[in-house]
Amino acid sequence: MANTIPKINFNTIEFLTINTEVIEAVKLFVSQWNDSGDEIIAKSSGSTGVSKEITLEKKHMIASAKMTGKYFNFEKDEKIVLSLSTATIGGKMQVIRALIFGMNLIVTDISRNPLKKLEYPSKFISLVPLQLAEILKGNKEKLLLFDSVLIGGAALHASLEAQLSAINTNFYESYAMTETLSHVAIRKISDKNDVFTAFDQIHFSAIDSCLVIHAPNIGVENLQTNDVVEFISSTEFRLLGRKDYVINSGGLKFHPELMEKKLDGFLSESFFFIGEINQEYGQIVTFYIESTYTLEKIEMLKSLFIEVFDKFERAKKIYFVENFEKTESGKINRLKTQELNLKAQI
Repeated sequence: MANTIPKINFNTIEFLTINTEVIEAVKLFVSQWNDSGDEIIAKSSGSTGVSKEITLEKKHMIASAKMTGKYFNFEKDEKIVLSLSTATIGGKMQVIRALIFGMNLIVTDISRNPLKKLEYPSKFISLVPLQLAEILKGNKEKLLLFDSVLIGGAALHASLEAQLSAINTNFYESYAMTETLSHVAIRKISDKNDVFTAFDQIHFSAIDSCLVIHAPNIGVENLQTNDVVEFISSTEFRLLGRKDYVINSGGLKFHPELMEKKLDGFLSESFFFIGEINQEYGQIVTFYIESTYTLEKIEMLKSLFIEVFDKFERAKKIYFVENFEKTESGKINRLKTQELNLKAQI
């Protein structure tokens, strides 16, 4: 199979960034794609459980790219912009879309606002909501350079979506994950419809209200997610939320149960992590502790988080609660406790 996989010509990629990390990351993916193997190793998204290494077949990545190109009417020599890291499935697939359709790939800074240096019209770009929010604040006119803007990686906040109605560009929200080689369903935001519709050759079912994906053309069979949906038909659904408590913050997924294990032995009080809706990030990590607020306590927690967690895992807010809400069986009711809308202490 490997000898039938088209190769990427690195010299045909245009860089609007001088960031060596971004350039080297693109080079690394190009070398992985151009090697003699039929597969790419990636990290799963967290949509179907704890993130782990998974194997992606190049032939399926090509099939996914063709599916996207057909939907958005890609044509040879059009410009397509890469503003996501090639460590993510969104970044990888943008490179492959350019390859398969003979498009000109433009690589920007991988930053909160990647469009600062872009001056000319382009066919298509993928953004996460955090980037979209920054562009809307700083230079929203740059969004007019695109025929289509695809938004994914995290939940799109309603206030951000409302701002898009005044911009004459086609905006879409995707339903996607690494396991499905990017998006399998889409909704056009300007249609003011919250229903996601499947791409060609893809259909859905549901088990215990959670979405199950069937996409044999990209190597996906009976993939059960933890996303709770209103199942409309085999090709349509509304996304309602998560069955588990996974936190999707700016496209990064955090599992509260795993984070809580890292604090075993450090705290005597009851505590939990939970996601909180946020305009820029979709969600942010917040920490609840069954304790009384003191300056000493808050400083101790800040120091503990620095010691135990990676930068992006650390809670953006800490809530002190006298008594957690409990279920009938005596377990902490995270959602009910959060709903009390307690005043954040940091």
